[in-house]
Formats: sequence, C-alpha cells, structure tokens
Amino acid sequence: MKRHSHNGDFLCRALYSAMLVLRPKGGSEGCLFKGDEMSSLRIEAVLAEGVSSVLDSMRLHLDNPQLQYMGCWSLVNMALEPTHKTALLSAGVIDVISDAMDRHVDEPKVQFRALFALINLVTVSGVIQAKSAEGLIRRVMVATGRYITYPDVAGRGCMVLYNMSLDRGNHVLLKAIKAPALICRAAELHSEDHLLKFVATSTACRLA
Repeated sequence: MKRHSHNGDFLCRALYSAMLVLRPKGGSEGCLFKGDEMSSLRIEAVLAEGVSSVLDSMRLHLDNPQLQYMGCWSLVNMALEPTHKTALLSAGVIDVISDAMDRHVDEPKVQFRALFALINLVTVSGVIQAKSAEGLIRRVMVATGRYITYPDVAGRGCMVLYNMSLDRGNHVLLKAIKAPALICRAAELHSEDHLLKFVATSTACRLA
C-alpha cells in the first residue's frame, strides 16, 4: 500500500482485502456492543504497518469517496481487537473518520461505514477529549438525522450515540442536543428493528 500510495484503485482493493482478512472467525464484520471485540485476533502486522497504511491512505485520498468507504470498512474489523483499537486511537483514527464524514456528507454509503467504524472505537472512555467528543457527537447526530430513513445509517448512528452515552462525561451534551429524541424517532421509523428499539429505550433511561 505504501509503494502504491497514489493509486486509488489499487488501494481500494487492498483495503477491501484487509477487511476480509480481519473478519472475526465465524462472523461477518464489526461489532455492536462492548466486549464483542474479543472475537478477533491480535495481528502484529496490523500494529507494525496496517494502522498507518490504512490511515495514511485515507488522509491522502480524502476526496475519493470509494476509498473512504473501503477505508472505513477495513477499520470496522481492524478495531475489533483491543490492541489494534488502541493503536488506531493513538494514530488519530477519530479525526480521519471525521474528515471522511465531513468531506462526503452527500454519500450515505460513506456515512454508513464511518458510523459503523465509530461504534467500536468510541467505547474507550477517556480517550476522546471533551472538545473532540462534542464535535463527534454533533457530526453523528447530523449524519443520523440526515439519513434517518436509511435503516443501516440510522441504526449505526444510534449505536454510536448509545456507546457514547456509556461515558457519563457525554451525558450533558447528549441531552442538550436531544440525542434520545433522535434515537427514539429512528426506532419509530424502523419499528421492525428490535435492536434499535432496545438502544432507544436504554439510552433514554440512561440519560433520564
């Protein structure tokens, strides 16, 4: 990836391959709840080269929506393993995902994968500074609200907000910007999604 860092098509294929290789055994990709990350294995190559290769590719090709989509998809699985996740957070993964969301606000596919990647990353309390957390929460609210009729985007966005509500330091802001109301609205629109209903009820109770 580093040797072909300016070849966007090649990098998209490499990122897709990374996503497949990092899938947890017996699963598809990603996780929704804290603790699910234990189904993935620590891979030294990810720590040595993978983290920087993925994030550098996304930084270099910020204007390429397909590459941002694939990059976020690979991050979904890369962040499953705790040491990978720690390395990603230290390397600035939240800023990289935030930049992708800001640059491609009109691309629901990018928003979906970005939100999916954030679900697991925001479960580490204290890693995201208060100012960054505020910007991230507002960004997630905008994406979720904008694409609330899209089940995948709405579901992943609400899960990010749910996981961020696990940190009491975020409660004041989440209540101030009416995150519970947005989650409940999404649950009403997608009443067939029982997980989303649980998320809405749990978040509302936690922030009451």
